[in-house]
Amino acid sequence: MTNNRLSGRIPMSIATCQRLEMLVLARTALNGSIPKQFFLASQLKFLLLANNS
Repeated sequence: MTNNRLSGRIPMSIATCQRLEMLVLARTALNGSIPKQFFLASQLKFLLLANNS
């Protein structure tokens, strides 16, 4: 989901997706801290949050 109009905080619910392996949220208007659930997601191998607010 790159170069779109997403804004606000990163929803914690995304990290609860059991089969989520890669998430790219670059070049959006997201802000705030990374929810701790992302660090607990066992299947998540790649997280890119570059160029956000």
